[in-house]
Amino acid sequence: MLRTEFTSEFALIQARYEGGYWPGPYKWRFENGRGSGVWGEHERVLFWVKGEYILVLDNMYADAGTEVRNVWQLGPMEKWSQDPAGLSSWSENKDANLFLQLVVPPSKTVMKTYEGSREPPRGWVGFHGNDIGPAPLVEFRYPAENSSVGSAVLLASFLGQAKPIYTVKNSFKTAGGTIRHLELGLPNGSTDTLAWTKDLALPVDDGHPFNTEATVVWQRTDAGGRVVKRFLLTRQGGPPSRN
Repeated sequence: MLRTEFTSEFALIQARYEGGYWPGPYKWRFENGRGSGVWGEHERVLFWVKGEYILVLDNMYADAGTEVRNVWQLGPMEKWSQDPAGLSSWSENKDANLFLQLVVPPSKTVMKTYEGSREPPRGWVGFHGNDIGPAPLVEFRYPAENSSVGSAVLLASFLGQAKPIYTVKNSFKTAGGTIRHLELGLPNGSTDTLAWTKDLALPVDDGHPFNTEATVVWQRTDAGGRVVKRFLLTRQGGPPSRN
């Protein structure tokens, strides 16, 4: 865990994990050598607009030639549908539902789904003890790169059968890939514009459209184009600001 910030309207959590895996009968001392190990690093930023949606911003580091698998194990559902071309999935329960979409997809992304699969064993959740039941698992696969590969997943809850419509109006990166931008159209006609930097370490100062020392900027404009709300995250050590 690297950073947490909470306000009455927003929450931001940043964390990083590094790990490796060595196939074979290796023990503490690696008596037979280290062999062909693989390594990876995962930085995740969770940005929550309370009462509306969550954006999960991921940076994955791995050796070129390997494959990233961005996995979402969901809970049991009465019924669910998916749109592999749109990289989205949603539940179709009678009451509360969940919509999930990869809104910033890396190149060559492929979506796979499983529910109650035995070979391979995927799409199961536990209830109590050793009891398990089938539940949908959504997996986004994309190739790793020599540098980090970034993505963003949107999760939004909704009531009833009509799933919400979120539109990716624009998505790009600047300054050598260190500053990422997302312009998201909301179901009510408003637009949320988000910009963030890799590792939340650098300022969003490229002028597209923000020029600030903040490392994360979120801005909402209403259907008429009027700015109604902002959130800015300062560098480590300073509080977030909103207006």
